[in-house]
Amino acid sequence: MRCTTLLLVILVGTTTSCRIPKNGKPICGTNGVSYVDIKALQCYNKANRSNMIRIAYRGRCLRPEIPQCNFSSTAKNVCGNDGLTYLNSAMVACKNKLQPNKQVKIIGKGPCKKNSRRRKGPKNISTTSNRRMNAE
Repeated sequence: MRCTTLLLVILVGTTTSCRIPKNGKPICGTNGVSYVDIKALQCYNKANRSNMIRIAYRGRCLRPEIPQCNFSSTAKNVCGNDGLTYLNSAMVACKNKLQPNKQVKIIGKGPCKKNSRRRKGPKNISTTSNRRMNAE
């Protein structure tokens, strides 16, 4: 029998409560906050419908400066050479701005497929196009 540890999230000032796995796959929100997983972000959005947060990228936030990045809200996923799917090319540019020593190159349009990491010969896709990295 497999046990799963759950984290009960109760947002202060709301009546929303959510059951969220304690050890999920972390994501970084467009507000610069790291969430335990997508369910935690969805719980936040359920309680804050007037201030919806999207996924900036998978993994913990590098720094809480994501809101300072100028990015589009249009969802056109792109695949980075780090194997991560980004909402759009603007989010890749934002991540590169925050982490200049580990530059991510876009290797394809759409979500990453398995074994996409560090594929040779990345395609040149403009990082100035109007694309947005969006949640599932």
